[in-house]
Amino acid sequence: MDPLRVELAGGAHSPHVRIIASPLYSLYHWVAGLGPMPAVDDPPLLEAVRLMTAARFPRGRHGPWDRWEAAIPAARTVDEVIQGLGDRQRETAEQVGRAMELALPGFLSTVWPAQQSALDEAVATIQGPLASALPAMVQAQAEGLRLHFPDAVDVYLVVACYDPAGAYSHPTTIDVTQYRGSALGESLLHELTHVADVETSRRGSASLKHEVSAAVEKQGLDGAIAWTLWHAVIFASSGYQVRRFVDPAHGDYAERRGLYRRFGLPGLAAAWSSYATGAISAHQLVDALVADAGSAAHRGPR
Repeated sequence: MDPLRVELAGGAHSPHVRIIASPLYSLYHWVAGLGPMPAVDDPPLLEAVRLMTAARFPRGRHGPWDRWEAAIPAARTVDEVIQGLGDRQRETAEQVGRAMELALPGFLSTVWPAQQSALDEAVATIQGPLASALPAMVQAQAEGLRLHFPDAVDVYLVVACYDPAGAYSHPTTIDVTQYRGSALGESLLHELTHVADVETSRRGSASLKHEVSAAVEKQGLDGAIAWTLWHAVIFASSGYQVRRFVDPAHGDYAERRGLYRRFGLPGLAAAWSSYATGAISAHQLVDALVADAGSAAHRGPR
C-alpha cells in the first residue's frame, strides 16, 4: 500500500511540492467521514466508525485534547505530565489504528478501486500545465500577499474528505472529487497560501494580512472581520493566478459558491485584478475591502 508520489520542483520563491496519494490516508478520511451513525449493514465497519468517532471526538463535538489534558491536573512532576499525555495519546492512536484495521478489507475490495481511479486522474491533471505553472503562480502569490513559502510542502490527495469543505492546509489535504481540473489548481494554491501564511508568521514577517488587520482595527470593526477579509483575499488571489497562468476561463471557487457576496465583497475578484495589474495600490485595495466590510456589517446578515 505504498503511496503514489509526484515531485513538483520549486523555484527561487516557490517550494518543492510533493504530491502524495496514500491509500491509508484515504481510508482514514473515508471512515472518519462516515460517522457517527452510518446507514450500513457491516458490523466491522460500524465498529470501525465507533472507534474512529470516539478517538476524534471523545466528548461530542470537542476534539481529543480535552481528554489528553485530563492527565495534567493530578500530575506531581513534569515527567508525570509527559507520561500521562503520552498514555492518553497512545490510547487515541490505538483506537484510530484499530478502526482502520477493521475497515481496511472492505475498503480495499469495494471502495479503493474507484478512489484510485479518481486519484490517478487528479495526478494527471497536476502533471499537466499546472506543474510547469505552479512556481510562477506561487511567486506571484508571494509577491502580491507579501508571504514567505517554506522550502518544501507535502500535499495529500484523498477521496471522500471528512471535512465538508474538501480541503484544509495542515496537513495540506485536498479531496480530488470536490476539486477537478482548474479548480484543483486553485485549491492547491489556496491551501499552499495558508501554509505560507503560517510560515510568514513563524518568521516574524509582516504580510498583507497585517495591513488588513490594522485597517479593520482603525475602523473599529469586529476583529473577526479581519480574518474573513484575509481569507477572501486568498480566494480571490488564488483564482486570479489560475486564470493568469493556467486557464483564462477559470472561474473563482468563491464566485461560484456565492462566497464573495456572503462576505459582503461582491467586487473582490475585480478589485484583486486591479491590484495585481498595478491599477491600484495595496493600500487602496485594503481600504476598499474594509469599507465594503464595514457597510456589510452595518447592513447585517443577509
